[in-house]
Amino acid sequence: MSSHSSFAKTVAHLKFTFTPEEYLLLVEQIRQQHKMFFEPMEKKVYWLRMPTYLFARCPLCRAEYTSIADTHSLFRWVISREEYRSIFSAYFQREGCTHFTAVQSFINLNGYFPTEVSYFNGDCGDIPVVMPELLLDEFHASAVIHSLPICRVEGNEFVPRYSLYTVTYYSDAPEEARQRSYELSFPNDSNDGDPSPIPLFDSSGRIIREPVVGDMPYWVKKGKLHWLDLDDPALPLKSGPVSDFPYAGIQGFGRKYIYRKRPKPRWRWLDRHWHPDGEIRSYPLNELLARPSL
Repeated sequence: MSSHSSFAKTVAHLKFTFTPEEYLLLVEQIRQQHKMFFEPMEKKVYWLRMPTYLFARCPLCRAEYTSIADTHSLFRWVISREEYRSIFSAYFQREGCTHFTAVQSFINLNGYFPTEVSYFNGDCGDIPVVMPELLLDEFHASAVIHSLPICRVEGNEFVPRYSLYTVTYYSDAPEEARQRSYELSFPNDSNDGDPSPIPLFDSSGRIIREPVVGDMPYWVKKGKLHWLDLDDPALPLKSGPVSDFPYAGIQGFGRKYIYRKRPKPRWRWLDRHWHPDGEIRSYPLNELLARPSL
């Protein structure tokens, strides 16, 4: 199994608000009694106990963007290209300033199979990319990248396994910046009167068509990409030099992926490659990306 060189530094910023026993018991209660687990109770025993993390500082005014995040496991993570306002929960975050434009999340499995869950959808992919349409000079726009580990319980311990990458966008006119991004991405379309969210994001798969969106040092050199300094416990904002940039060369599937477990076939000959630990396929399930060895 392999992780990026920045992974060890991100581990130092982890926070735990449960013991493994408490967490596993709570997760099982939510799974078994979800329809009976009333919202006020779940808010008290789960949401309000989540750790709060700093994910970005505004390059224009230095305001902090903070949010809760369940870094204990993948249990409650939902990654979607349509969600641009939050990382984990829009109700338990503070954008910090009016320059906040959007935020996108990517989860890299670092070569592991997340066998603690039966299904996981990596809709944004696993290699962080930037959206040039959200980095226009006319809006004084730029972005901040950050990373945290996500754990799973192994041997009664929270063990960091996966990497969460976030790219937070800022501009001096967020609404106009989002609309302009939409117009550039869909020049022949109109969003007038459509109540659905403006699709701002693409996935890691865009790297195949446009390698520059995944070339993070390139955007640092252009002054469009900043990061939080992992070497400092206070996580100050850094803009250079590019030699200090910690997220160059992240590896992964480089596309949208889905992990899932399937029931064991009744007849073995129906699926000779079935494995109890599941498999990872590209979306929409048209290419096998990884499967444990039999």
